[in-house]
Amino acid sequence: MGAIAQVIDTWEKAALLLASFAHPVSPDNDESNVIADVLQTEPTLLGIAFDALIHNGTWTVLTTTEIITTRRPIYREGRYLVDFYGRRLSASINISSPESVDTRSVLTAKRFENAVRASTGFGEWKPGYEKLRFENQVLI
Repeated sequence: MGAIAQVIDTWEKAALLLASFAHPVSPDNDESNVIADVLQTEPTLLGIAFDALIHNGTWTVLTTTEIITTRRPIYREGRYLVDFYGRRLSASINISSPESVDTRSVLTAKRFENAVRASTGFGEWKPGYEKLRFENQVLI
């Protein structure tokens, strides 16, 4: 069993901002007819992971399609808030709870996959996955 995810952006050279959607898929079914509809929904998980499982063929690319969201997460670097690309944000930016902004972390592809499996009911949910939940992200 798998899930639909979309590459939103790249960070550095081999890390991808990935959005995963709550739509379990079976490798035995043609999911191409539901991809566009699924990508219109809010993601369940959002995180940065290395691209190793795409390049080695473990994760199958079903299609290439337009990126639905242009919003990206922000992160804490020291005492500053930075955008996805590492640019410092203006002090005047209105964030309701700046203390909830996490530092950037890059996951192994396998850890992201385990979180996706758990979010679709096919694995054990671990507390460390909480920060990947889309609703726990601070986006601009």
